[in-house]
Amino acid sequence: MKNFITYLHKPIKNYIIRNIRKNSKISKFLVYFNLDSLPSKIFYKFRKNENSIIVDGVLYTMGRNNKSDIINYITQRFFFYIKDQSKVLDVSCGSGAYLKALYDNNNDLILEGWDISKDAINNYALPTLPDAKFFLVDLEKLRTKYRNLLGNRIDHYDFIYCVTTIQYFSTKKIQNIFNQISQMITPRGYFALVFPFCTEETKHYGFTGFRYYTVFEVEALGTNAGLNCIYREDISHVFTTHYLLIFLKENISLIPE
Repeated sequence: MKNFITYLHKPIKNYIIRNIRKNSKISKFLVYFNLDSLPSKIFYKFRKNENSIIVDGVLYTMGRNNKSDIINYITQRFFFYIKDQSKVLDVSCGSGAYLKALYDNNNDLILEGWDISKDAINNYALPTLPDAKFFLVDLEKLRTKYRNLLGNRIDHYDFIYCVTTIQYFSTKKIQNIFNQISQMITPRGYFALVFPFCTEETKHYGFTGFRYYTVFEVEALGTNAGLNCIYREDISHVFTTHYLLIFLKENISLIPE
């Protein structure tokens, strides 16, 4: 029965997406009142374990690639930019699977993870990596939460990454998140971003409230935050319709504290 439901999931999802387009009354209502990310945020916050079809907050059919394939592929690209004893932050760590992959390849790294889900941190991330630091953080309230955690002290990281998260937020909120992340990266540090992308021709709002952005839109938001994009890769062959961008923090950001 489970396999039958999984088999039907993709065509059913595609049918709903086709009928709830950006120009539909329902989508316009949700976007106008800034509610279109609410269903997915609730769904994400109470997501189940890694065996679910929810993988790091994204509802999709994996096809022939399993989650370990995706994690290994992405983290291997991260390692081109991570040195020994680097301080690494996952701003949406979920179960801690990506942090665990980084640790397994280099246990000299200083690892930290943030997530909106208390269940994911306490039941999955902490047992997996007891030596890493984990904090309950809502990225929409990043400025307040972050300063409270560190006693109004700005900490800095050599490498920050975010996997399949920005689809929950509006452009304005993403810009605020990028601005804050830019303040937390050391000079010549890196910010890596993996996100579901679209083209201008295929842009739409998913039925769960996900927002899809073009690569140009996301790169521009990074540039506005004082980050220079140095690596671009369409990783759809491993992670369906996903893109990888890596930004370099070349200069100290002039964005006010």
